[in-house]
Amino acid sequence: MKLERLALFTALALGATACGADRGREAKSAEAELRSEQQQARAEQERLEERLQQEEMEAQQEQAERAAEHERERIRTQAEAQKDIVEAEKDLATARAEMQKDKIVTEADAKERLAKSETRLRELQGKAAALKGDKRAKFNAEVDAYQKQKAKVQEALSKLVAAPPEQYDEAKKELEESLDTLEKSAERIEEHTEKK
Repeated sequence: MKLERLALFTALALGATACGADRGREAKSAEAELRSEQQQARAEQERLEERLQQEEMEAQQEQAERAAEHERERIRTQAEAQKDIVEAEKDLATARAEMQKDKIVTEADAKERLAKSETRLRELQGKAAALKGDKRAKFNAEVDAYQKQKAKVQEALSKLVAAPPEQYDEAKKELEESLDTLEKSAERIEEHTEKK
């Protein structure tokens, strides 16, 4: 029986050793599998982080490109606006020069028309020296009206000379109307000198 026990004990010991060896192999195998899965997880994590970094770099690059495009657009718009301003300033200078030229011509024409009316009035006053009574009174009344209108023409001429660009057209119109009225007044004076 001792032998049997010894054989049994040996068999059990060998079985336990074999089970222990299997368990050791299983543990080593599990450790190796764990290390492999950990390496795979780390590799996957690294690939994920690399992809995220790549996407972040692409997003930053897109943002930088958009910012550069906005800056180019701002500069282009600013350049166009500056060009428009320069053209507008040029147009304004041209318009002011034309207005100044017109003002000089209008002033000269007005003075010439006024001088002609004054010359005509002196001629008519010479003819009217022989007028008597009611005819002389009417003649003098027309001359007084002429003198008042002449004062309006001179005032309108002063306004024209001093008129800023925004008031020039109105001042020119007023001068023209005053001169027309003055010339009509001179015509009425002439009518009184021709009547018998």
